[in-house]
Amino acid sequence: MSYRTLSQVSSLYIVLPVLLIIFITAMILRRRQSRPAGFSIADKVILGGMLAIYLILYSYLILLYRRPSNRPQINLNLLWSYREAFRFDESFFKIRRLSLARQILLNILVMIPIGLLLPMVYHRCRHPYLLTILTGFVLSILTETLQYFTHLGLCELDDILDNTLGCLLGVFLFQIGTWTTNRIYRHRKAIKSE
Repeated sequence: MSYRTLSQVSSLYIVLPVLLIIFITAMILRRRQSRPAGFSIADKVILGGMLAIYLILYSYLILLYRRPSNRPQINLNLLWSYREAFRFDESFFKIRRLSLARQILLNILVMIPIGLLLPMVYHRCRHPYLLTILTGFVLSILTETLQYFTHLGLCELDDILDNTLGCLLGVFLFQIGTWTTNRIYRHRKAIKSE
């Protein structure tokens, strides 16, 4: 299998589960509109199972799906991938290296489920959201450290930044979903009381 085919397959392994998790989470949030705030035990079991399956898939992609190199690879230049992938001029923005831009996007996407599911499964991760973001940050540091010591992939600061941004985006999606379902629930309750 060529590197190009391998990277396309790994992209599917990231994008499809992320979309599936967002869809199922949206369905659970939609179902929650008919009752007061809080997730049922069945919802928490489903969401916890999704989180566990996602972490297993994440571990597979990071540790078992890559070919090891002869020596560890590390890049501690912050934002190097952004400078290589994008060109910023006064009047416009241009993608210089599409493969690197895609890799940045995938690194962000890979952590959205963590930021989305952790507050739903563990109540302590809801307020403040700092615990969820910190969990995503620590998981990203662990991932990069494992990549360095196992010689699997490139250990870089940009991946930590991208993963943390993805976790933050997941928290933001959770916040939007919660706000929307609570608003709809209050609206329906107000209509019934009239």
